[in-house]
Amino acid sequence: MIYVFGDSHAWKFTEGYSIHSVAALTVHGFCGEEWGNSPDVWEEGVGDVPRIGREIYARMLEQVTDDDVILFVLGEVDCRIHFFYHHMREGTSVADLINNTVRRYGTFLEKQTHRIAVLDVPPAIRQENVYGFPYYGTREQRAYVAKEFNRILGEWCREHGVPFIEIYPYIVDEHGFLKDEYAAIDDAHLMPEVLDFIEAELKKSGLT
Repeated sequence: MIYVFGDSHAWKFTEGYSIHSVAALTVHGFCGEEWGNSPDVWEEGVGDVPRIGREIYARMLEQVTDDDVILFVLGEVDCRIHFFYHHMREGTSVADLINNTVRRYGTFLEKQTHRIAVLDVPPAIRQENVYGFPYYGTREQRAYVAKEFNRILGEWCREHGVPFIEIYPYIVDEHGFLKDEYAAIDDAHLMPEVLDFIEAELKKSGLT
């Protein structure tokens, strides 16, 4: 069984997967102090999302066996909202924010005792600033962030022997945007057709 844990993008998985999703969950908020990382505040204004995420994750682990795989689906919310927001608010460079978050993610991943894999984040989606953040990157800026996050996360995964399930190259257009044919009607998520790419990459990685 493949257990899928992450943000709302985990819901693109259908029959044959065990889905455990927490909408708006970020890497930086989830992989926080309780996992032995820096306790700095990141999830400002989103209430109990990190705590609820950890509770759901803990309940999921009670079901996972040595033969199962946990696929992490995290980072899209970081890329779409939080990196640019904190860059503008605090002046920290986007590069530093990405590197710090990947480092934080990596510290969490290294602590896992089950078979794991990491899914990359999609290219910049069409959704605009529907939540009214005071700072929100243009689609071009978000496209750059997603590409860089995937590059750095992919490098970390390869260096540490963690399967990196990479579908970004199949679904990105020449501008760094999500191809229209893979965009769901809500302009925020992916069409179920991307599962074909995911399953091919899982098979290539020897996980299925």
